Amino acid sequence: MENSSIRKAIMLARLGQRKQARRIVMAALRSDPQDGEGWIVLAQLVDDPDEAMYCMQQGINLRPDDAHARSLLERMKRGQRVITRAPSFTLITQDQSVPDFWESLTYKFRGLNLPLVIGLLLVGLLLMIALLGEWIAPQDPLETHFILKDQSGEFVTPPFAPGQIEGFILGSDFDGRDVFSRLLIGVRPTLVLVMMVAAARLIAGTFFGVAEGWFEGLPGALMGSVTKIVLSIPMLIIAIMVIYLFGLQTEAGVFVVALSLTGWGQAARVIADRVRIVKQETYIEASRALGAGSLRILSKHIIPQIRTLLIVTLSFEMSAVLLQMAELGFLGYFMGGGAIRLVPDGKSPAFIPVRIAGPPELGQMLAGGWSNFIYTPLLPVMVGTVFFIAVFSFMMLGEGLKRYYAETSSPGPMSALRFALWRRSEKRARGTLTVQDVQQVGHW
Repeated sequence: MENSSIRKAIMLARLGQRKQARRIVMAALRSDPQDGEGWIVLAQLVDDPDEAMYCMQQGINLRPDDAHARSLLERMKRGQRVITRAPSFTLITQDQSVPDFWESLTYKFRGLNLPLVIGLLLVGLLLMIALLGEWIAPQDPLETHFILKDQSGEFVTPPFAPGQIEGFILGSDFDGRDVFSRLLIGVRPTLVLVMMVAAARLIAGTFFGVAEGWFEGLPGALMGSVTKIVLSIPMLIIAIMVIYLFGLQTEAGVFVVALSLTGWGQAARVIADRVRIVKQETYIEASRALGAGSLRILSKHIIPQIRTLLIVTLSFEMSAVLLQMAELGFLGYFMGGGAIRLVPDGKSPAFIPVRIAGPPELGQMLAGGWSNFIYTPLLPVMVGTVFFIAVFSFMMLGEGLKRYYAETSSPGPMSALRFALWRRSEKRARGTLTVQDVQQVGHW
């Protein structure tokens, strides 16, 4: 291993970038597995005690005269930690220049997964609003106001402009209900519906995708044909037809069926492509040679390998469902019950009951804002902004998770390194693989 790579890994570790430093050392060890110094440095970068012990023993076997490494190994055997969160790395003492401020700042942000950070913060904010919106809402979201005094003391009728009436931060809708309170409370039913639809899509997509990618011949071709037909049908048209079929019902189950009936196609296509790649791996062929059936291989090998893909796909599906709910709301289809507003008759002292939108939901608020755009032009803009933030947050979360899982190895860093070294030695000694070797790989 070159000293420049060691210095770079040490500097990254000192700055808290242990994962990136570990990747540099592991990459060098893949090219030169006989570098004892690299194994000793890697022992101070892994988190698992057993893996650290394994690395230190490998380094001492390659460098038997290293007294300092032997003392570290003895401390590890006694259960003591070799390093802290900011490791000292006393093994390498020469030419360790202290990085300046801008170099340190560059290294700190170079390995930062910014989409994941943004996604987690925004999704956490949405979940907090969904949980606490009912308690932090300043007013009753169903209370209507026919006439109120504005800041100047004059009586005005709804819709109220933002800040025109005390307590109405974002104004009111056409029925005099506080928009800010309705937005806070409307996030919860929207997110619950989105989660239900995304989960239903992922379950259906996983079933059809695994079946299409795993089975060959007629069963696989049949599943693939079903997926192609589903992808060729516009989802919004099917959703509107299902809603009309159930008589414009407003229950959540109707929207789950409407948005999930053909929405699982893209997830199935992505999962099928991944299953086709995984089933060509060597350990799948080894499992078949040892007599494992399709069900066991799917449960023990295929599903664990696509688990991270399912998590990423779920985030992207939630953003897609939010966008489609906004489209349905723009077209006037939304979930939620109704409420009654009393309107003066005009010809008599009596009031006429009129049915209006009831408990708030973001799609419902968007539909009401567009239907009364002339009177409340800011309402659809504000609801659309909330939709945009929600869609953006789940897209950032999905992109961040995709980058995170692309940078890490699910079996663990040392397991991945040992498997890579085994594959290299297996290629050198082609044809000498035994059943015991295959079983040992399974333990890694």
